[in-house]
Amino acid sequence: MHDDDIDHIQAFYHEHRQALYTYALSLVGCRSTAEDVLHTVFAEILKRKALPNEIKPYMYRCIRNRSIDALRKRKHHQEYESFIEPDTFPSNADTRMIIEEALNTLSHDERETIVMKNFTGLTFEEIANLRSISKNTAASWYRRGLEKMRKLLEEVPNG
Repeated sequence: MHDDDIDHIQAFYHEHRQALYTYALSLVGCRSTAEDVLHTVFAEILKRKALPNEIKPYMYRCIRNRSIDALRKRKHHQEYESFIEPDTFPSNADTRMIIEEALNTLSHDERETIVMKNFTGLTFEEIANLRSISKNTAASWYRRGLEKMRKLLEEVPNG
């Protein structure tokens, strides 16, 4: 790998590490496992002879694949950890918990699409490419998941 490629990977890491970590954490539900996934993916790309043409979708696909591998290897159940950072809803800690609980009621596809769209900033086209689905399917999962969450959140008492 050329020095320019390594510089490109470093810049990509600094720009996207939080979004990639959030995505991994949303999939594996464990902070240390998500960190392991992220570091493994970056270590693997540094071993390649050349960078892929489109690094962003490639890295998200790698994060997804390594997260699935980590879940398969998990021998015992670990409690699911929050992937929503506390500063996302600084004025109300309960809001974060309510949103996470609502997200956890969704199907895997709906939850993953909402996380990818809202917490990592991917477009529907990027999500579709990553998941090997159509852009319309990604948008449908997103809209359906948001509608389910909206209905659930309407039922939450206003304390």
